[in-house]
Amino acid sequence: MARKTVVCRFQKPNKKKLEAVEREYRNTQKYLQGEDDVDLYSATKQQMDRRAGNEDNEQPLFIRNDSFEVVERDTDLTKYWVRVPVASVYGGVWIPIQPHTDIQSGWDIGDSMIVRKDHGFELHLVVKKEVEEQEEYDGALGVDLGLRKLATATECFCGSDTSSKTLCLGSSVENYFDKYFHLRRNCRDGYVRKRWDGKVADKTEDLCHQISRKIVDHAQENNLFIAVGDLEGIQDKDRGKRMNRKLHHFPHWKLRNYIRYKADWEGIRVVEVDEAYTSQTCSRCGEKGERNKGNFQCPECDYETDADKNASHNIGERGIGKLNASSDSEGCVTQPLV
Repeated sequence: MARKTVVCRFQKPNKKKLEAVEREYRNTQKYLQGEDDVDLYSATKQQMDRRAGNEDNEQPLFIRNDSFEVVERDTDLTKYWVRVPVASVYGGVWIPIQPHTDIQSGWDIGDSMIVRKDHGFELHLVVKKEVEEQEEYDGALGVDLGLRKLATATECFCGSDTSSKTLCLGSSVENYFDKYFHLRRNCRDGYVRKRWDGKVADKTEDLCHQISRKIVDHAQENNLFIAVGDLEGIQDKDRGKRMNRKLHHFPHWKLRNYIRYKADWEGIRVVEVDEAYTSQTCSRCGEKGERNKGNFQCPECDYETDADKNASHNIGERGIGKLNASSDSEGCVTQPLV
C-alpha cells in the first residue's frame, strides 16, 4: 500500500466557518498544554493524545479519517470540499479546498491534519492506494545528495560502463541557506526572525517536492530504479563549525524521504547503498582519484568530470550490483529486492 500527502489550501471560507476552524485549532494547542476543559471534538482529542510530548511547539490539528470527508461538488469556487469536524458546530463545517493534484475516487483516505501557514490553513490529506511494484528495469538512476548541489542524479544503464544524462538539482540551495542564516543571526526582532524561519521552512519544503518529483519522473520515463546513498551517521562526524552547521540544516533526510514516497506511489524501487568512497573512486576505471572542490580527476586514466556526477554514477553502479546480487541476475536488473 503506497501513501502520499495531498496539500489542499482553504479557498475563501466564510467568516463563521473560518472562525470555527480557528477556534478548534486554538483549543487544540491549549489541550496539548494541559487544559482538559477546552471545547474540542472528541475524536480530535484522541488524535492529539497520541502527540503528547510536543507541547513546546505549535502542532497541526490532527483529524481521524472517519471524522471528516472530502467530496466533489460542481461549484464555481472550487471542485473539492472537506467537512472539518469542530466541537462548536454539530456535523462540522464544509470548507472549499484547492488540492495541488486531483483526488482520485479509488484512493483510500487516512488520518490527516490541518496546518496553519502564513497564507492561511491547509489540509494535508493523506491518501493511499494499492501499487504493483515494477519488476524489470534498464538500469539505475544514482542520486548523490550534497551541499553544492542538493541532488545530482546520473543514469547508469545495465551493461554499460559509461554514464548518460545527469540532472543537477538545487544548485542555489547553499547560497539560500547562508543568506537566511546570517539574516536570522543579525536580527534582534524575534517576530521577524520567526517569519524568516517560516520562509526557510516553506522554501525547503517546496524545493524538496520539486527535486524529488523531477527525480522520480525521470526514473519512470527511462525505466530506471533509484539508488541513493545511505545517510546513516552523516551528521555525526565533525567537519568543522561551518560545515557542521550546513549539514545539520540541509534537508537531506527530508529529500530522501520525499523521493522514496513518490517512487513508492509509482511502483518504482528505491535502493539504499553504502556511499563510502563514492566521491573518491573513479567511475570509469575504479581507481582512487582526487577531488578538488567541484571537480574530480583520476590520475590513473586521466578521467576528469564533475565530482557530484562521478559520485552519483558510482552510487547507481552499486545499486545495480545490489539488485543483481539479490536476484541472481547476470548483467541486468530483472527483480527488485524483497
